[in-house]
Amino acid sequence: MTPVRSAFEARPTDSLGGVDLPYVVMLPVLGIPTRFATNDHAMLGIVNESFGIWRVLEAPDALERGPEQAVQVHIVVRASDDDETSETGDATIRHEMSGDLGFVARSAHGIATSHPARRVATVHASRALMADQARFRTEMLEAVVLALLSCYDRHPVHAAAVARHGHALLFAAPSGTGKSTLAYACHAAGLDLLGDDHVRVQLEPTLRLWGWPARLRLLADSAERVGAVHAPPQLLNGKWKTVIDARDGVTAARLIASDATVCVLSRDGGPLALEPLSPGALTRALDEQLAPGFDLFPARWPAVTRALSARGGWRLNLSDDPHEAVPIVRDLLARATRRA
Repeated sequence: MTPVRSAFEARPTDSLGGVDLPYVVMLPVLGIPTRFATNDHAMLGIVNESFGIWRVLEAPDALERGPEQAVQVHIVVRASDDDETSETGDATIRHEMSGDLGFVARSAHGIATSHPARRVATVHASRALMADQARFRTEMLEAVVLALLSCYDRHPVHAAAVARHGHALLFAAPSGTGKSTLAYACHAAGLDLLGDDHVRVQLEPTLRLWGWPARLRLLADSAERVGAVHAPPQLLNGKWKTVIDARDGVTAARLIASDATVCVLSRDGGPLALEPLSPGALTRALDEQLAPGFDLFPARWPAVTRALSARGGWRLNLSDDPHEAVPIVRDLLARATRRA
């Protein structure tokens, strides 16, 4: 089969090609003013689907303001030959990183790049790719914006998280252990959901945890096992996942936490069990499970683990029923908030 060559590859990835971008929205994504500008009004709806929850931080008392410099996201929608049909051919979106922490998401029908030194991300997409909204939103638009914002003291940590009274409990574990499923069970039980797979850690001027609670993405069989009400599974990053909309009732408390405790998850086939971890043991556990894509800032990682491990943490071995762990999670959060 002849490889499909992207019509976007020949274009300079940091150029708008003289295209005007009259449709603009500013949102405080991860607390950083982010200016989205596009030539297509319908793209604003996709931007809102991905990032609209951050509007809650615009309330005067939602966030202690800092001197954050704005970033720019330029989105150019172009007509292309594949717009004549609903098929996008090879729809695979590939991610790459460069030595200067630049990020590229590339497919046969679009390309997105980030330029941290310039605080700019640029997206070029065909209308057919834009029409494949879930894939475009998660694998290209959200991916490039998160890659860019992660460069500004928003260090990515591979963990789900729930919270109570501003204190987050992070579920750190390799993919497939059950952290997203446990986060869903806790969310269904009324705890504040910060994220199902990743959080961002800010170190300066003080520790702050940033969530991303808009959607939970569960493996389809896991969603069925915990009784999640769901739409048909979607193919995301090569896996069939059930996407659960969790945007209702989002408040600042579900976006930000001012302190955190780490709970390392395991699943060895045995019963539900909890044990304490010393700061050193917790640091080693976080280092051992550092996953590709979360290891982009090696110089900063030791400071992140020190901040998260300073008081020690916990190891929780999960049973087959994630609901059994919810009372333990409640108790750990209650202990942490009483201590604070």
